[in-house]
Amino acid sequence: MRGPIVVGGVGGSGTRVVAQLLLDLDVDLGNDLNVELDDRWFNLLFYRPTWLPAALGDGVRSIDPGLDLMRKRSLGDHRMTARERSFVVCAWRDAVATGHFGGRHRATRRRRASTVWTVRRLTRFMRSAPVQQSNRRGWGWKEPISHLVARPVVTRFPDARYIHVIRHGLDMAFSGNRRQVTRFGPILGLDAPRSRPDPPDILRYWIRANRRVLDIVRSAAPARSHVVVFDDLCRTPEQEIGRLLDFLEIPVTRSRFSALCAVPEVPESLGRYRSQDLSIFEPSDIDEVSRLGFSV
Repeated sequence: MRGPIVVGGVGGSGTRVVAQLLLDLDVDLGNDLNVELDDRWFNLLFYRPTWLPAALGDGVRSIDPGLDLMRKRSLGDHRMTARERSFVVCAWRDAVATGHFGGRHRATRRRRASTVWTVRRLTRFMRSAPVQQSNRRGWGWKEPISHLVARPVVTRFPDARYIHVIRHGLDMAFSGNRRQVTRFGPILGLDAPRSRPDPPDILRYWIRANRRVLDIVRSAAPARSHVVVFDDLCRTPEQEIGRLLDFLEIPVTRSRFSALCAVPEVPESLGRYRSQDLSIFEPSDIDEVSRLGFSV
């Protein structure tokens, strides 16, 4: 089957809308999704801020077992090699130690909640059934931080398609979505904010993250990567969805195309930066927003 088809982007970029389009195109995005359509099996394996920097520095060797487990889930193959079992055990330990998946409880309760959360992920993995090729166009996953592992994905899977979603950086800077900045900023050479990240911190992360992944996919797999500009997707859905379908090589009927074009909606937050004080940003950072294709 074609895949994986992977959707990533800085948190808050509109990846959920693209994931919904893939689901409507009969692409299997896994059996363990949250309300944002994030793949929680991927979360367990890769949402690990203390492990991921070293793993990326190790090339693909440390990442590959997790990617193989993503593929096995799509195959309904629950057998694990010794290396894969070790990978899952380490991911479990990281989830419990950090308590990332334990909500807003105090530390002890967060660790307990993370343990329960991890058991549920393993249970869903063991219950996964093979993706049925007769009624699916492909397999993959959506998780914003997939942009951090874009190179291993296109390297490991010769049929991989990576879709990167990007939204106007200044709109993103005034977003409340700060978790990627605090947890994964150091991967991009940014100092972790001493308190909550402010708009300039978020903008610097947005610049570094998008520059990094665009350079990677354009050099490693230009024919197997595609950029969706969320702003354009909302304003001119016919054009952008047409480009997405061409990239995925998925033909659809006229009525289905019309239904797909009704999925994106213009959010109230589109263009919110225009009512903000932009003097808080470094002029060089605003120039970078323009260089990445957005008018200011």
